Amino acid sequence: MEQDNNIANEPIESVEKEDVGASKITDPYNPEEIKIDQKNLNLGFIIEMLENEEIDLMPDFQRNMDLWDDTKKSRLIESLLLGLPIPSFYFSEEANRDKQLVVDGLQRLCAFQDFIVDKKLKLSNLQFLESYKDKFYEDLSREDKRKISGTQLNCYVIQK
Repeated sequence: MEQDNNIANEPIESVEKEDVGASKITDPYNPEEIKIDQKNLNLGFIIEMLENEEIDLMPDFQRNMDLWDDTKKSRLIESLLLGLPIPSFYFSEEANRDKQLVVDGLQRLCAFQDFIVDKKLKLSNLQFLESYKDKFYEDLSREDKRKISGTQLNCYVIQK
């Protein structure tokens, strides 16, 4: 309890401050020029885009790929098999490019790439579906594959 009191009595200056960037925006975006399209897409469509390299997984602003370990990737796949909703994805269309840039959802896309496209992820450390342990994508039943590819994803696309 005494330790908590010491923390509460720390001077305000010692508390880490949040980096909020530049204090003055010099060239703001015109909100009327920003167009965002909301789409519900089947995961199968996203997989097809990954197979055809139509999604840029490494735009300049994006952090590193494959930061998730096999457990996190496996549990994402487990969520699909359980029919649980997956968080929204954000993409950006760029002028003079035929690829969508991933803005948010990179680690999830990498998990799909590893399991479904590259077929190199073996499911491990699952929470509920223990019978799927050590399975690769090709080991799944046709019904499971359809369930995965038919999963509806909420996607936002920032237009050119």
